[in-house]
Amino acid sequence: MEKMRHAFNWFLGENHLHQIIYNPCTGGCYDGLEEHNVNLNQGAESTVSYLMARLTLEGE
Repeated sequence: MEKMRHAFNWFLGENHLHQIIYNPCTGGCYDGLEEHNVNLNQGAESTVSYLMARLTLEGE
């Protein structure tokens, strides 16, 4: 459970840029991190990954 929370928190800013990947305004998720910035594309795969991780944690 601790590892699942740690991985999920990557979306919420616990990453090397300390930037939130999930966009609460759109409900989407940015495509990932580059070396110095967030990739601002919001693809379906990223959003689905975020939602699956969130639903998994909420189910525990």
